[in-house]
Amino acid sequence: MKKLLLILLLPIFIYPNSQALIIGTNKNGLQGAVNDANAIKELMSYQGVHSTILLNKQATKANILYHLNGITNQLEKGDRFYFFFSGHGTSLLDPAFKGLINSDKKLLSLLENSGGLIPWDFNDRRAYQTIISAKRDLAPIFKKIDREKQAFAMVMIDACFSGMSFKDFNTNRHKQLPIRTKVHFENNSYPYKNIVYLSSTVMSDWALEDRNHRPYRGFFSKALEYCLNRTNRVDYLKRCINSYPMPQSVVVYSRNKTALLFEHYRRNYRYKDIKVVPKVKPIVDKLFSMATSTGDIEIVATQYNGIERKVYTPATPLSLEVKTKKDGYLVFMSFGKDKRLKLHYPKYEHRKLFRDGSEELGEFEAKEPFGDEYLIGFLVDEVTSRKFIEIYKKNQGNLVSDVSIREVIGLLKGKSGISLKLRSTRE
Repeated sequence: MKKLLLILLLPIFIYPNSQALIIGTNKNGLQGAVNDANAIKELMSYQGVHSTILLNKQATKANILYHLNGITNQLEKGDRFYFFFSGHGTSLLDPAFKGLINSDKKLLSLLENSGGLIPWDFNDRRAYQTIISAKRDLAPIFKKIDREKQAFAMVMIDACFSGMSFKDFNTNRHKQLPIRTKVHFENNSYPYKNIVYLSSTVMSDWALEDRNHRPYRGFFSKALEYCLNRTNRVDYLKRCINSYPMPQSVVVYSRNKTALLFEHYRRNYRYKDIKVVPKVKPIVDKLFSMATSTGDIEIVATQYNGIERKVYTPATPLSLEVKTKKDGYLVFMSFGKDKRLKLHYPKYEHRKLFRDGSEELGEFEAKEPFGDEYLIGFLVDEVTSRKFIEIYKKNQGNLVSDVSIREVIGLLKGKSGISLKLRSTRE
């Protein structure tokens, strides 16, 4: 009787039609991937999902695909499957893969309009054979889950350059080449009906770990864990993740915006008091909230080859460019690692911008101390620009007094603005 009572009181229920494959590899300098995997396994257990977890040496290519195919073959219509990977990823826009791609045409073809994951046993000398390719290895399994099995799946990847790690088809429409263009993939052409796809970043950017707090974790995985413990719908999850402070652009694809992520969802109330907003000056939060994009002004950060990025290193500085859809005058500020709000434009004269034009703002070089840099730009009229020139003359652009900050907020109310968060790292 006591044993029966104990079983009835257990808070965790495992549902036979819900399975997860969770992978974490602290390979080549990563320190938080295993922590990410363990955290997601705990989350899955709380939601009643049976999990298989592969860590470090267990996460070979053969072992990952063996378990992935094995679980897929067991799925039936209406079942639920969760795939999580935290580790290294790559694409044609990965600078570290440039030499390998140039020397191997088969690898070039394999990654074109697609992406790849790096298993524990990946070998540079046999990159084509040892990489886990979305086109060759993952997409056929995803198609089987989606079309043949008609099961629900959630694919979560915390890896660099992982924005296209679900694609398997070639098209000249979005050809993935390192040219001066921003590559998009339209949500309405996403190929899977029953699969929700989330990745930590787009295919042209890095995904970073938070090493300011222990245990070390991937920024995306922390946001994912936080948000999955708060909501069970795709659209709410996307909104939650987008509000989480990260130095990269998260990708969320789903044909069903209101899809439920767990069949038997339980909110984890121990996460209710976690503060998502970073501890920075309230003025930055205020200006960021005011700089809601209307499309009239855009700030673009690119590397030397024209690829847009939000992360930069001493070896890969970023060039800033402002684009506008109408005439106006530029007000440009930054809030950086020194915790000071600085006015860069205008200085002693107006910075006039013209309709459908663009202007170079200069280059950002990564220097110690490394960290986040918040950029804020507004398009204003000539009278407002003149007032900002007077503000600059008073304090040489250092907006540190409450009087100056209140004046800035007052002048920018109702103006077209844009905000951008960058991160500098050592490597």
